[in-house]
Amino acid sequence: PQLLGGVCKQWREICLSMSSLWTSLRVYNRMDRGIDSLVDALRCWLSRAGNCPIDLEIDGALTAQCDILDVLGQFAFQLRSLDVSTPLPETLIQGHIPHLQRLVLDILPRHKNAETASAALHDAPRLREVDLSIQNVSFPWTQLTHLALRLGSLPRCLEILQCTPRL
Repeated sequence: PQLLGGVCKQWREICLSMSSLWTSLRVYNRMDRGIDSLVDALRCWLSRAGNCPIDLEIDGALTAQCDILDVLGQFAFQLRSLDVSTPLPETLIQGHIPHLQRLVLDILPRHKNAETASAALHDAPRLREVDLSIQNVSFPWTQLTHLALRLGSLPRCLEILQCTPRL
C-alpha cells in the first residue's frame, strides 16, 4: 500500500480507504529506527486494516520492546496467520483468537514462554495449520489439517501424530 499510495493523491486516498490492502505485515527488529516511531507506524498500519483478518510475521527479538507487543496484542483477535521467528511474546497471543488459521513457531526449544503461549492457543477455533520447531507445546491437535514438526524427538512426534486424526 505504501508504494501505491505514493503514486498520486487520488491513489493515496484509495489506498487509505481499502482495509484489505493493510492486512499483511512483517515486523522485524531494526536498531536504526526509534522505538516510538515504530510503535506509531505499527499502530497506524494495523488500524488501517479495519476489521479484516491480519497476516503477521514477527522476525527478531521483540520481547524487550513492550510497547510494540502491547500494540500487537491489541490486534491479536484479528490474526489470521502468525509467523514467529523470535523468542515467543506471550502477550501477543492471549485471549480469544477467532480468525487464526495458520501458525508458524520457529523459536528456541528451551524458551520459557513456549508452553504458556501454546496453551493460550486452545482458544483458536479455526486453527488448522501449524509448523513447529519446538516440541513441548500444547495445541488443539484434533482440529489441525496440516502439521510440520521440526527439531522434535521421534516419540514426541508420534505422540502428537496420534492426536491429529484430521491430517
